[in-house]
Amino acid sequence: MNIRIRITASILFVLVVILLYWFAEQPAAVGLVPHPFDKVVHALLGAGMAFMLWLILDCKIPWLNIGLVALLSGFEEWHQNFLPGRVPDFYDFLAATGAAFLCVMLLRFMRNKTRAL
Repeated sequence: MNIRIRITASILFVLVVILLYWFAEQPAAVGLVPHPFDKVVHALLGAGMAFMLWLILDCKIPWLNIGLVALLSGFEEWHQNFLPGRVPDFYDFLAATGAAFLCVMLLRFMRNKTRAL
């Protein structure tokens, strides 16, 4: 895979993670997305991070990809224990990790069918 794509995906991934944890600490984040739509946001973030990791890891280690998303999602939920007005939710973790799993499985399927990704 093109090294420029991997570098760009790496920079974007780091920025997304930093912004995610920074934004979680802002008062505006409390109740920004109402339940149950917050699960959709977590799923989109999980799938997006999985896609970026797919590009960064050059499609080589799919389980590490899913594990990293699960680790970051779990840490984000744990981090919410210490933020006023925020409540950790196992289903948010599950939405992000499940979406990462589905994203990686779809990317593997597409790669096996087309050898394009």
